[in-house]
Amino acid sequence: TTYVQAQVIYTEKLYFSVPLENSQLSEVKVDEAVIEQLGDITHYSTQLNGKTFEVYERKTAIYPQTSGEMVIPGPIYSGEIGSRFFGGGRPIRVSHPPIRLQILPKPASYPASAQWIPAQNLSLDYNWRGNPQQLDVGEPITLDLTLRGQGLSSAQLPTLELDQVKGLKYYPDQAQATENKDANGITGIRKQSIAIVATKGGNITLPEIRIPWWNT
Repeated sequence: TTYVQAQVIYTEKLYFSVPLENSQLSEVKVDEAVIEQLGDITHYSTQLNGKTFEVYERKTAIYPQTSGEMVIPGPIYSGEIGSRFFGGGRPIRVSHPPIRLQILPKPASYPASAQWIPAQNLSLDYNWRGNPQQLDVGEPITLDLTLRGQGLSSAQLPTLELDQVKGLKYYPDQAQATENKDANGITGIRKQSIAIVATKGGNITLPEIRIPWWNT
């Protein structure tokens, strides 16, 4: 089981001990899901039951968009066993049954007003450009915010905003959204820079940024 819009890492491995030619592996297609391939197909050797095999491995991130049963169609490999003689190799075709997952809806305990964020981990970092303890009225200081969501695409990350507070004005730059992809999945990153200007003197408390999320 997993949750709607939560990342599923789907791994396919083809083990072989004969030379292969004209290899073709069916595309990963899942109804009502977003599909992201995680890098290129890798090729390596391994031991299985005391025998050496070569392996083709492909990893895919799948994001189910609706709750209920999700069916991942079984992969189909087609190719030829290589021949040392003229005339080409012997055609082969292997497949695997489909995989069925139960996709759970957003839990009722999740805050109703909050954006649904199902992640393996979520972190929020900040950095000041300037000294916030020595702020002059009318002079800007910049706050850089970086939100990282492990198991999330950048599109799933929420907008970073500061609540309005008396004595401060905000001037946000355009947010930057990027993604890191590796064998462990996708990490979405959203960076937001906000210029902050004090409009009065005295002690001012910057409001907190609170982001609810669901730990998958």
